[in-house]
Amino acid sequence: MGNEITDFSPLQGLTKLDNLLADLQVVEVGSLQGPIVEVENLVTGLDGNKVIPNLAGARNNKTMKEIVFDVNV
Repeated sequence: MGNEITDFSPLQGLTKLDNLLADLQVVEVGSLQGPIVEVENLVTGLDGNKVIPNLAGARNNKTMKEIVFDVNV
């Protein structure tokens, strides 16, 4: 795991926070195996609910080939 932020809910008590801009981030989930993979969403939003990701990706660690796909399709 890197420096990803997986829980934004502690920020909900900041009364002077009007706008939060967070850049895209990579959240590593470990190894994936099989033709169909389900991964638990690890990121919690300001309201304490899990956020809905836009993109997901997978990388072959031997070839370093990476694919990114839209999860909203």
